[in-house]
Amino acid sequence: MKKLNPMTDDEIAARISVSPFTVKTHAVRAMTKVGARDRAQLVSFTFRAGLYP
Repeated sequence: MKKLNPMTDDEIAARISVSPFTVKTHAVRAMTKVGARDRAQLVSFTFRAGLYP
């Protein structure tokens, strides 16, 4: 199993050149779409769906 490298919204934003608010907005919208209560469930969903490389 691959080891995850958790990142903060600020770190993600800096890496992809967007604002931290944009990162949070996208995460919340993704959680809503898949019915995840939190980011941990969102990550779990990506693994089960085969979306994590």
